[in-house]
Amino acid sequence: MIGVSGGSYIAQGLAAAEPDRVTKLVMVVTRSHGAKSSTRLFWERHANETAGMSEAERMKFFMERVFSPAFVRRTDPRTLMELVRPEPALTPEETEAANRAFEGFDLRPLLGLITAPTLVISGRLDGLNPPELGRETASFIPYARFVEMPNSGHAPSFEEPEAFAELVGGFLKS
Repeated sequence: MIGVSGGSYIAQGLAAAEPDRVTKLVMVVTRSHGAKSSTRLFWERHANETAGMSEAERMKFFMERVFSPAFVRRTDPRTLMELVRPEPALTPEETEAANRAFEGFDLRPLLGLITAPTLVISGRLDGLNPPELGRETASFIPYARFVEMPNSGHAPSFEEPEAFAELVGGFLKS
């Protein structure tokens, strides 16, 4: 099972609840607890810096702090927007519901129940789920290995695709 960002929260919950069903677990840019969604926390942390910015300026600010600078420079802005706001776009109500779904969870007490060999991957430059959250998650899981990808932010599979494929492929084959 592979879970990325919010999908990794679901993956760790399933792997803890149904350990016999998960033989290998990969969690990318994960965390195991949070009072608020990562996106909501990001905007709260940067409220003073982004006050008065246009929506385009806010998105540029966001991308520069969530993805690696090299990835932002070499990637078409439309592609970056698709990573940030996939189509079809959520309505404001749907966005609020998604944020609420990621509030107030704490899977740490359950992580010791995961029996599958686990790979936790974080991007060193991730401004949403920083590496220390991935490292913490891995610390609660028996048989977990933590890897920090040095040139990635919140999208290692896009930012360092070859290294990511080699890392995950090697883990799954082992």
